[in-house]
Amino acid sequence: MKTRIISYLLYFILIILFSCEKNEKISSDTSPTASLDFEVEKLNPLIEENKTESLKLELNRFHKLAEESQNNFYLGKVYSIKGYLNLREYQNDSAFYHLNLAKRYFSEIKDSLNIAKSLTNMAIIQSDLGDYSGSELTATEALGFLENQSDQSFISSVYNCLAISSFSQKNYEEAVYWYKLALNSTDDLYSKQLYKNNLAAAYLHNGNYSNAISEFISLLKQKSLKESPKLYSKVIDNLAYAQWKQNPALNPEADLKKALKLRESLEDQWGLIASHSHLSDFFASTSKEKSLFHAEKMYENASRLNSPNDKLEALQKMIYAAEPQKAKGYAMLYTELNDSLTKTRNLSRDKFAKIRYDSDRNREENEILRAETAEQELEIERRKVNGVILISAIVLICGSAFAFFRIQKIKNQKRINDEIYATESKIAGKIHDNLANNIYRIMSDLENTSDQNLTEKKNELLNQLDSVYKLARDISRENAPIEIGEHFEEELLSLISSYKNENTNLVLMGFSDVNWKMLEIEKQIQLHKVLQELLTNMKKHSQASLVVLSFQSEKNNLQIFYTDNGIGITENQLNTKNGLRITENRIEKLKGSINFVCEPHKGLKVNIKIPL
Repeated sequence: MKTRIISYLLYFILIILFSCEKNEKISSDTSPTASLDFEVEKLNPLIEENKTESLKLELNRFHKLAEESQNNFYLGKVYSIKGYLNLREYQNDSAFYHLNLAKRYFSEIKDSLNIAKSLTNMAIIQSDLGDYSGSELTATEALGFLENQSDQSFISSVYNCLAISSFSQKNYEEAVYWYKLALNSTDDLYSKQLYKNNLAAAYLHNGNYSNAISEFISLLKQKSLKESPKLYSKVIDNLAYAQWKQNPALNPEADLKKALKLRESLEDQWGLIASHSHLSDFFASTSKEKSLFHAEKMYENASRLNSPNDKLEALQKMIYAAEPQKAKGYAMLYTELNDSLTKTRNLSRDKFAKIRYDSDRNREENEILRAETAEQELEIERRKVNGVILISAIVLICGSAFAFFRIQKIKNQKRINDEIYATESKIAGKIHDNLANNIYRIMSDLENTSDQNLTEKKNELLNQLDSVYKLARDISRENAPIEIGEHFEEELLSLISSYKNENTNLVLMGFSDVNWKMLEIEKQIQLHKVLQELLTNMKKHSQASLVVLSFQSEKNNLQIFYTDNGIGITENQLNTKNGLRITENRIEKLKGSINFVCEPHKGLKVNIKIPL
């Protein structure tokens, strides 16, 4: 479940940003004047007291003064406050844009701490809107500006942001790593308790129930925890759920309902989502009716708070607990919501990249405008001093032409460099976050292993290296788009071939006889996903040693026959497998049909028909 601490962090970080000491040293060419110092003091109380309208009026006046003085430090503060106001009004795009401008102004005076604060807030916005890889990249950039800062307490917010992104991508080991760093880098009691709960939650989702229970129990022993009732209810709920996951014979109902009632009294809407989720899981094996009730409550709260991830999770529980006919409708809704969420996240990622690009471009255009203005002033001065209009005109024209072409050349080169850097940074971020840390741990393990123990640890190290290989392969697959159109036949053949190994023989029949170009783009995409789901299900669950895929084109239909010699599934198991339910909905969206022949211990047969 997504950890809802973002609004607290943003407010906390921004307040720190605005309340700087008067004695702060800045370079002489951008030193704040006494007038600006006095004016900024008027803004802090308005921020702390949430007087939005008054703050906007004062901020506009202060913005004009900062512009007139061309003071980069105070211009950075102006845009930081504008970002804060945007967040108060749920205008995330504008907030990201203004925080990016603030970072630019702070960069002009090499104010590392405020650059890092701007970047961290930008990373939090990206994470909150599902752009997790972009958030990780931005937060990692923030870390680079904090390495030599004496005030290291702020770094815990950056670590926490990285942990949230890892947790949201279900990379729980990585989340544990970052939460530990966040926990050890802050002295704030509430933050420590919050990070400790989040660390335990990462253990819980990773299946490390003993560590999770230990962390939750140590939190409950802290008397000060009850001073934060929302966090207290979170810990009670998580502990009961972790203990039940470790020992399903236990009955956590009393503690789970205790946390639910406390959250209802606090009107903690995010907490209610977690409570209903845990109660739905608990009742899943004993009472489908109660499990469905809590799953539906979870869906209602997630819809009210517009949390698509929680809505998807709730729908998965509803599919499992509902009657087959009703579950089919839930599965169809799940498919539509999941596809919509994927598109939205891709749009968010591209949107944030465009905001950064546009900001850089506007900045360059402003530089050109200032250069042109300076040239005009110089021309007037020359007229007054020399009175040689002809010579001044020639100098101005020649100088302007040279400056224009020179600036255009620099501008184009910078844009190319920025695009190259953005692409390299994206790939480097993935490699750093998903591979480098694992390789570093293996290296540390080797350094701490004596020569006599090296042979004994050989298999363990080989397994760890195999995990790193799989991570690298997954990164490759994740960043490879589906080839559609003319190259779809090669793409589909490559997908099918990737599931063939020494333990599983995969036979293709009639594949080359199909005219794949006749298949529409949307049908190519959905068919790719359907076959991927069937083969993945086979690899994970069927224990099959032989798989046969037969393709036939007849009249206006494409027929696909899938057969394996695995352990098969029952009708009841088919109704509980969300992946196969969703596969069925994808085929129906194409106005096709899919039939499963379920015979336990006799393998699995699937017949698919798609109109051409």
